[in-house]
Amino acid sequence: GNKLFQSSFLLALLGEDATLFELSAASSLNAFIALLGYFAAAFIVDDPRVGRLKLQQFGFLITGILFCLCGFLREKLPSSLLIFMYFGSSFFGQCGPNCTTFLYPAEVFPTEMR
Repeated sequence: GNKLFQSSFLLALLGEDATLFELSAASSLNAFIALLGYFAAAFIVDDPRVGRLKLQQFGFLITGILFCLCGFLREKLPSSLLIFMYFGSSFFGQCGPNCTTFLYPAEVFPTEMR
């Protein structure tokens, strides 16, 4: 859902008068932050102190908290903080649930089934 509704989310945060350049810049920055999250996951996914399950749980937890805060406090927080929280959800969505989604099936199911 993070990338699926990105245009609606950014338009709501930046305002209806946001230019195409501003929306494109925010979208590009969000993609870059998500890429950083994916790289971070690549480095820590095999760390014995973290592991796949903890990484996935932590990513879901932080992303869920950030989305709940954005939803419940939308009228009370400045849009810059909401955008920061949205970008944080992109980072933790990639550094956790997204990377482990592709790893688990390859490890759990035998080659013949895949």
